[in-house]
Amino acid sequence: SRLIDGTARKLSGEFFETFSELAAEPAAATAGKAETPAAAPIAPTPEPAPAAEAPGGGLPTWVWLGGVIVIVVAILALLGGD
Repeated sequence: SRLIDGTARKLSGEFFETFSELAAEPAAATAGKAETPAAAPIAPTPEPAPAAEAPGGGLPTWVWLGGVIVIVVAILALLGGD
């Protein structure tokens, strides 16, 4: 228990020392640079108009499915019929 506590303290101390050094480097590097001007605000884009719904015409799905099945059966009958 004491071994684990001692190791944890040592590793956490090393971690925070390294972290503070790394965190201080970018702050020192940016302190010498001039502040960049803020970007101009982006104008809001208008919302697109809602899409018009497609007309409900056409054949139902079950008709298309039935037609495909009939065509496949016909092709198989023509090719497989000896």
